[in-house]
Amino acid sequence: MKQKGPAFRRNNIQFKALFNKSFKTRLVKDMGPFMTTWTWTNEPLEKFAADLDVRGKSVLSICAGGDMALTFLLNGAKFVDVFDKTIKARFDTEIKIATMRQYKKFDTVLRKMAAFDSAAKKVDILKKNRVWNKISPQMRALAETWDSAGYNTPFGNGRRPFDENIAHYKKIHKLVQGMSAPPLGEFIWRDLAGMSGVGKKYDVIYLSNIPEYGGFDWNAVMETLSPILPDGGQVIGMSGNKFHIATKIRD
Repeated sequence: MKQKGPAFRRNNIQFKALFNKSFKTRLVKDMGPFMTTWTWTNEPLEKFAADLDVRGKSVLSICAGGDMALTFLLNGAKFVDVFDKTIKARFDTEIKIATMRQYKKFDTVLRKMAAFDSAAKKVDILKKNRVWNKISPQMRALAETWDSAGYNTPFGNGRRPFDENIAHYKKIHKLVQGMSAPPLGEFIWRDLAGMSGVGKKYDVIYLSNIPEYGGFDWNAVMETLSPILPDGGQVIGMSGNKFHIATKIRD
């Protein structure tokens, strides 16, 4: 019997919600359009870079702090667009890229990012770090709005990257230093539920741990993303240090 709707081959792994309803409700409440992002990821970037082959592919990645999106570029992706429910993800990512472009030594990048992360007045520290004119006009306006409103909560996790990721960040830093323009493509300010109307197709869509922590049903995730996946397109999620991969196949 012919299966109705999009068909997907799951690589012998089943997605499932791992948290109870009360946890999910609290988490969704916290994940608003202005929620705090992490400056440095807790994902093992070197392992991910080795395990995921995106060479020559178009990629849509969760933005967060930009680390996985930049890793995909480092791995040879054709282009990388990013999406996130929080606009702070774009802000934090632009600051990271601008700081990497401004300073040639990675140790300096770490110091400047730490200063930015803990500063009460973001505009002052961005100008002092000489990255103000390297971020977009929209993000400069946003920073000025936050400063004038007295918003002084740290934007990120306020610490250095994990030691095992330092070598990988140095590779990303070298990549960004060699580019004449900011490397990432379009930032799409939407949550997962709104992604079906993006209007592009991507060979690979990387969700990190959204399905797990958001408590999404895997079949619903695939139904939502089917319009922006070509046949053979992959959706990649993460649980712990393991990937969960689904590939779209013909009906």
